[in-house]
Amino acid sequence: MHRHPAPHPQPERQNGRHPRQRAVTPDGTELTSRIDNGLKNTRYSVAMARTMEPHSASAQFFINTSDNDFLNHSGKNVQGWGYAVFGEVTEGREVVDAIDKVATGSKAGHQDVPKDDVILEKAEIIE
Repeated sequence: MHRHPAPHPQPERQNGRHPRQRAVTPDGTELTSRIDNGLKNTRYSVAMARTMEPHSASAQFFINTSDNDFLNHSGKNVQGWGYAVFGEVTEGREVVDAIDKVATGSKAGHQDVPKDDVILEKAEIIE
């Protein structure tokens, strides 16, 4: 985990490649947002992080630690794109709750960075 904002107004825990390690598709194709999938930014949902550009999500994701309706898709415009949910933590929610309580600070010009490393060692896709 490389970003861990305090529980105001965006309770989330951000993971994935650090922005300086930005991923690109193997064939160079531009990624297209799959935001309009009906899934909501509710507690324990997993969503793609992005820049202000709605189609920029590629390698970072975050875990919602509360219901974040303001992050939901409401329209294909600057204010409405939202953040695409693609999964949910179904087991190990106590781990998410524990991560939610770690101390944070500033490091290398970034805010809300865990003071001690938080490393996700395993995640599984359950279909």
